[in-house]
Amino acid sequence: MIVFIRHGETEYNAKGLWMGLTDEPLNKNGLVQAHLAAEQLKALAFSRIYTSPLKRAYETACIIHNKQSKNPELIVEKSFQERAFGNFEGLTKTATRRKKLEEAYGVESMLDLQSRLLLAMSKIKTLENTLIVSHSAVFRCLVENLGFSVESKKNSLSNCEFAILTAPEMADNT
Repeated sequence: MIVFIRHGETEYNAKGLWMGLTDEPLNKNGLVQAHLAAEQLKALAFSRIYTSPLKRAYETACIIHNKQSKNPELIVEKSFQERAFGNFEGLTKTATRRKKLEEAYGVESMLDLQSRLLLAMSKIKTLENTLIVSHSAVFRCLVENLGFSVESKKNSLSNCEFAILTAPEMADNT
């Protein structure tokens, strides 16, 4: 089983700003969210926890890791870092900016994001309980572009919301 969780809230999230590779820590609310999620996830006994190297995800992963009854391997995986949003980072998210995102300077292409996520996902053994602690654009890409599915049919997660991912080959067999 693969469980995906989005990191806890940061000040950028609270203010509705594009964050991307800006390395923000969790805010007070994000720490509370991470501890609540850790309580909810502690019974799943993960074998491995993969995390983005960005502070907000790594802090969330450590909090969850510390609540696990077994000692899962904690793996920092750069491929799970957020998509680079170039010169949009630090700006307020708006519908107009979202439409212009793909042409903005320094924004990581969707193809590059897909390539790095395919590589990262190929390292995960689906027979083990695995947790991925990452970011909203990563989740969206897995679901919308790479064929992973979630029971809830969501394509986005709130801070510290989690979902069980089904790999494309497993989804086709059900």
